[in-house]
Amino acid sequence: MIRNLARRWSSGTRAALQTRADFSYAGARFRIDRGVINPTTFRASFLFVDFCLSRAPSRPSMILEMGCGCGLASVALAMEGHRVVALDRSLRAAKCARENARRNGCDVQVVTSDWASALRSRHRIFDRVLINPPFLLSRPSRFERELWAGEQGGRLKDALRAAGEVVADDGEIVLITSERTPRPWVLESGLDLRHSEKRRDWLEDYHLDVLMRTESQR
Repeated sequence: MIRNLARRWSSGTRAALQTRADFSYAGARFRIDRGVINPTTFRASFLFVDFCLSRAPSRPSMILEMGCGCGLASVALAMEGHRVVALDRSLRAAKCARENARRNGCDVQVVTSDWASALRSRHRIFDRVLINPPFLLSRPSRFERELWAGEQGGRLKDALRAAGEVVADDGEIVLITSERTPRPWVLESGLDLRHSEKRRDWLEDYHLDVLMRTESQR
């Protein structure tokens, strides 16, 4: 209980002190619009993008970011020469991602849609699928509704299901979840867990996973 209280207090205090509307990262400049999740508040996003960059192919590849938010990962990978499709259902987030790509001279295709509709005709074409999903377990306030994992992790499970449909047979799905996210939500996805590691941000650990289609799914 003490640890949970400390986590809440420190996270809120740290967010107030560190949140910035303009910042630089991975050689790019970002501006975060009002109403869009800010990675300087939820710094796990930087852990995720660092991991994505380390897993990116050395050759130019097709990459999909599901739930792109402000476009942090999409822009960073596009600047490395990859062809990136950035997907978000929020009009505000998609607009912010598009503007950040333009700000840095990146060619990122930004799509505003839910996952199922946008990916219906894109089967097995992506070398990497990146998912920084909503993973709050309890139903949040209106401000945090985009961070909720849904009933029994429904939104996370839907994301993994959609990713499994569009990733190439030899491609990778790169995923981040909180230490509080039930592991069965990931491990029982039907995908093959090829690599997993933990990284810490302040008082919380995060799982960074690499999944692939199984032999029977290819």
